[in-house]
Amino acid sequence: MNTPARIQAFFDEPTHTVSYLVSDPATRQAAIGEHIRDVQSIFRPVFNIDDVGSEFDRLPADGDTSAIGGLAVQVMHTPGHTPACVSYLKIPAQWAAPAGGAAA
Repeated sequence: MNTPARIQAFFDEPTHTVSYLVSDPATRQAAIGEHIRDVQSIFRPVFNIDDVGSEFDRLPADGDTSAIGGLAVQVMHTPGHTPACVSYLKIPAQWAAPAGGAAA
């Protein structure tokens, strides 16, 4: 049985930016887009990080579909605050890739 996706909002007062985390509370997995590597590359020298992106199981690309908990979504790359920003378009469940197909 699919659990409802958890959608948490985080507000940053200095920038007046709202960010959302979409996750599956049962598996504790969340989706993040493939462009997170761009952001990591920017901060790699700041934090002296050698490897970028290997900690992710899969990074969905623009147009990929998947299920996050019981929520079927299509990933839309929408750069804004960072080059990694994504939006999720809610879609009918039968359109989504099987669990683990695009978001992990």
